Amino acid sequence: MKAKDGKGFPQKRVTMIDVAKAAGVSKSTVSLVLNGSESVSDEKKKRVNEACRTLGYVYNGGAASLRGGRSKIVAILSNNLTSPYFSQIIKGLEPYLDELGFIPVIMDVNESLERQNQFVHALRGHNVAGIIITPAPGTDNRWIDDIVATGLPIISIMREVENSLSPAVMAENRLGTYLATRSLIELGHKHIAFVGGLEAFFDLKLRRQGFMDAMSEAGLDVPVDYIQQSPSSRTGGHNATAQLLSLAPEVTAIVCFTDVVAYGVYTALREAGKQPGEDISVIGFDDLEDSRLIHPSLSTVRVKGEDIAREACYLLQRLLAQQQTPNKILVGVELVQRLSTQAPKSLF
Repeated sequence: MKAKDGKGFPQKRVTMIDVAKAAGVSKSTVSLVLNGSESVSDEKKKRVNEACRTLGYVYNGGAASLRGGRSKIVAILSNNLTSPYFSQIIKGLEPYLDELGFIPVIMDVNESLERQNQFVHALRGHNVAGIIITPAPGTDNRWIDDIVATGLPIISIMREVENSLSPAVMAENRLGTYLATRSLIELGHKHIAFVGGLEAFFDLKLRRQGFMDAMSEAGLDVPVDYIQQSPSSRTGGHNATAQLLSLAPEVTAIVCFTDVVAYGVYTALREAGKQPGEDISVIGFDDLEDSRLIHPSLSTVRVKGEDIAREACYLLQRLLAQQQTPNKILVGVELVQRLSTQAPKSLF
């Protein structure tokens, strides 16, 4: 509907051509400014924006995206919506996507390749603007590359698909567990185990490598029983720890794949008559909100979900503008030491 003036007559609709004339630039320059292009000078951007405000021009981004064959929807494919850490990332993504004018749609792949393929096939049919995905274990780089070849922006977060054309945003996984393990060694621990994660998880390989690097650097052995894989859940952490304690009762510290796994470790230790921190030190990865509230408060490796969200949206912007992107962005980690890591009792 056209706006009306004070007398009730329809006003002439302000067009992009009107803005261009008022700003003294071409129509294509106005379009570039309204679409967030970085190729326009600051002075021209200022003139275009002032003309828009003066004339009351409102850019219809939805119509523009339809003309270009893309909707304003960005699909977020979660590996597991029950994961508290992924909830932090979604919370971080929403304001950035909103600022860019996109509407997020969240879907739960639940670590299933079949569900992932079905969802992406449907999304391609709906001309979504982009996909932000935590790839399911076993995702083939050729599958990713086929999507990239269609011109649909797809960004991997938390994990990468090796040798694919899709850019990825990940934590410094190896460094995180290296710092966590080294902190336990510095406290005097020699028998340190690694609990959680499944072999198909790309991030497990990196985190376990950081653990092994720190142990090797200190000249400490890692018997096969010291590595216990499990799903990234409380139950997984609990069961893996029960197995660990039966096979390697000499262990005095545990590095966990995630904070959620660590919560299950706590339960298994208490069932075995041991106190987390006091009898066996425990350190996690992620720094969930609950980790500072449980007893004892959990030492962990902090990775801010907001940082991953910000970098993913930065990549999305560049892909939509057909600009070059880095193959990988690593988000920094920080060691957070709390009460769950203490010197082993043997030192007292």
